[in-house]
Amino acid sequence: MGARGTLTGPARWEGNPDPTFWAEPRAPAHFAPLTVERWLSIPLPARTVRADPLFTTATIVTVPGGRNPHRLSATQWDRLTTVIDAIG
Repeated sequence: MGARGTLTGPARWEGNPDPTFWAEPRAPAHFAPLTVERWLSIPLPARTVRADPLFTTATIVTVPGGRNPHRLSATQWDRLTTVIDAIG
């Protein structure tokens, strides 16, 4: 399941992530603290982002197996949040 949220602090090299985000208890791990503003009812289809010419050079498309974070321009971020907000 996907979500939209806000980072609430710097990434930590080791610690205990919020257990409410995990189906099973997690051991200490690398994580960034965040607040989930909205859980998505369905995942954002990758094809939606890949099909948008605005994301042609964005690492979220060009490095699909890459880890977070992916840097986006302000315009790309605005488009992505619009698409996320359209998901029911």
